[in-house]
Amino acid sequence: MVFYLGYYYTDTNVSKGASWAQSKKMDYIIHSLNNENLDVHVLSCAYYGTFKKYYNKGFTTVIRPHFIFTKFPELEYKTIVGKMFCRLLLYVSLFFYLMRIKKEDTLIVYHSVFVTKLVYWIRHIKKLKIITEVEEIYSLAFPDKYNNEYGERKTLSISDGYVFVNDLLQSYLGVDKPWTSVYGSYRSCRDMSYKRLFNDDKIHIVYAGSFCTHKGGVFTAVSSAAYLSDKYEMHILGYGEEPILTDLKVLIEKTNETSHCAVHYHGMLSGAEYDNFLLSCDIGLNPQKPGKYMETAFPSKVLSYLSHGLNVVTTDIKSIAVSKVSDLVALTKEPTPKVIAEAVLNLELKSKETIYSRIENLDLDFRKNLMRLVAH
Repeated sequence: MVFYLGYYYTDTNVSKGASWAQSKKMDYIIHSLNNENLDVHVLSCAYYGTFKKYYNKGFTTVIRPHFIFTKFPELEYKTIVGKMFCRLLLYVSLFFYLMRIKKEDTLIVYHSVFVTKLVYWIRHIKKLKIITEVEEIYSLAFPDKYNNEYGERKTLSISDGYVFVNDLLQSYLGVDKPWTSVYGSYRSCRDMSYKRLFNDDKIHIVYAGSFCTHKGGVFTAVSSAAYLSDKYEMHILGYGEEPILTDLKVLIEKTNETSHCAVHYHGMLSGAEYDNFLLSCDIGLNPQKPGKYMETAFPSKVLSYLSHGLNVVTTDIKSIAVSKVSDLVALTKEPTPKVIAEAVLNLELKSKETIYSRIENLDLDFRKNLMRLVAH
């Protein structure tokens, strides 16, 4: 049995305390394990935040053959003290559950500051086979909130193997244990049926992802429309906190007053609706502020675009530049609206066949490497 610990949720309407991108990545790895006839039991720390009473006792259910899902109990809270009790309840529930895992089983841990610390201490009590999935180093990505890089490295060091989000982390962490990398979901949409949403001759550009000032991508994407002609049309999909969303809508409205390239905001899409939208587009944008933190991460939207057969324009981020998909994307030297627009205008479009074939080969390679890690 493979146990998989992370912030996973099954209901797309529930997102509090759980990242949609994280669930999508976990779902791909679950499918990869299931395709190799391995049983997977997901242990979710996600805070659903939907209560009939002040307490949810949690549950275990079978999602499909070979995939069991356990959601831990949670308390409703409205104060900092309430949040502390809720976290304590999760810690205790997790501790006793992980202590029951057999030594012949494998525990995959989706790295987060909260979860990885607990696993670190449990490992000192009980021998577990642990594979840690590292999507980013929090002390680099969010230094104001997590400023203990030494402690984060220390908690990661107890793993028996690693699944890294890019090809730089192994060297950065100085890992000498078995590892593999997976940039995002390698599930090709080649054979997915869809209904194209746009019946025109325009080139449709999409930005799909989170909205935040820290990375700045969505605002740069919208601003780049001012440098594009009416041959193009831009679509914004995603989510963010209310103040950021308000600023984004204001920017879109102002841009549309003068830009020949119309910009549309479509809100948060998921599942078949998300797939259908991306398959209807031609180019995906990832204009991200570069920084050292991006050397220990990989923008998940880049793989989302590629798996849907889209061409990609992205900021020249080192983790992308050294990746196995670098030749499929257009890298810009500056994360500015004008430079992003110029890259779109000068883009030499790759065929969908070329893009899909690469994704499918990456999928096969990853599944082999993942099985090697689990069997090690």
